[in-house]
Amino acid sequence: MSVFSEILENQIKHKYHYINKIITPYGGISIVLSNNKIKETIDGEGWIHPKRKAQYIQLIQACLDMFELKDAILNINLLDKPLSGYLNFCRIKGNNEQFLLPNHRFIDDDITGCKTYEEIKSFLKQSDKPFSEKVNKIYTSCILHRDKQAYFKYALEHTFCSGYVWLDPNYKSLEIPPSLISHLKIKKMAGNTQVPFIDHAKYKYLLYNDGNSLSDRMRLLLCLNSVIIKSSTKYEEFYSYKLKANENFMEYKFPGELKDIFMKLEQTPSISHKIISNNKDFIENTLTHINILKYTRDLINLTCV
Repeated sequence: MSVFSEILENQIKHKYHYINKIITPYGGISIVLSNNKIKETIDGEGWIHPKRKAQYIQLIQACLDMFELKDAILNINLLDKPLSGYLNFCRIKGNNEQFLLPNHRFIDDDITGCKTYEEIKSFLKQSDKPFSEKVNKIYTSCILHRDKQAYFKYALEHTFCSGYVWLDPNYKSLEIPPSLISHLKIKKMAGNTQVPFIDHAKYKYLLYNDGNSLSDRMRLLLCLNSVIIKSSTKYEEFYSYKLKANENFMEYKFPGELKDIFMKLEQTPSISHKIISNNKDFIENTLTHINILKYTRDLINLTCV
């Protein structure tokens, strides 16, 4: 039985919502499987994200190399916002018309440069440091999507919060208030160069919040000897339901709640140790490369045919 049996059973039950003929989503791809091979890959209209396309082809090929997959049509949404009837890397929680593939970055990850999730874990473990040696601040580095701006406004006024904003010129449409950018630059919390993700390993408490839709960095944060402080979200990945507040992360709704969370963690180190231990167990025994491939196999064989 799959370690992700609950989410699989949910999708199998509602498989009639899945579009199992070639209707390629805008900005997405269709992968046609026949005789346990990729017969063809079809691009949808619009711009196709080249890296995501390549990563999903590699994910499906990795499954084919290990398992028998039924003949199927995989209509994959490559855009951030989930689409009903298609395979997505995330979905709105409980939306039974949206289907969940593992995130494209579980294969050939362009953040860490690793080829599998096991390599990602090993890289982050080697680059990490003990919890007791880390800076006792909340930290995140990111592009300043709209949902992330409230945290940085709060961080400017509270020294226990830190972070860095990459002012990517390709994201001019994010509508960042010029005054916010100016104040972040003064505090050296923003710049035109991207910082390595591994900078997160310097801090005890790591902030997680949404981007254009669900952020896909949870798979990375789980690997570090730090406590995840997670904003509430309306989205989920295929493994999200396995993670629980106060067991795998601390949860907040508004930045004003962060001070109480920070003080609680500082005053009760056992909470941090428990969360870090639980996450280590989760990535070592549940969220593994083989289990990710098995989930993908079962999703295709039981839902996409």
